[in-house]
Amino acid sequence: MSARAKNTVCLWYDDDAEEAANFYAKTFPDSSVGQVDRAPADYPAGKEGDPIEARASGVGNNACIARARALKSPNAKSRRSPSS
Repeated sequence: MSARAKNTVCLWYDDDAEEAANFYAKTFPDSSVGQVDRAPADYPAGKEGDPIEARASGVGNNACIARARALKSPNAKSRRSPSS
C-alpha cells in the first residue's frame, strides 16, 4: 500500500499546464500525470480543448498545475478543493 500524499502543491503557468505536468513526471522518479481538465468551449484566453489544469503525483506529493491565464486573478474562486 502506498502512503497518502501529505500535501498538494499548486503551480500556476501562463500556458502549457499539461506540458509542465509531463515535464515534472519525466523529471522526478515514480511520478505520473493524472487527470487533465480541458476547456469545454472557447473563452477569452483560449480555445475549446485547451488544457487548463493537470494533476500529477510523485515523490510523495501531489501537484495541481493550472493555466493561470485562464483565470482573472490568482485569488479567483476555484471550482474544486485542493484535496480533490
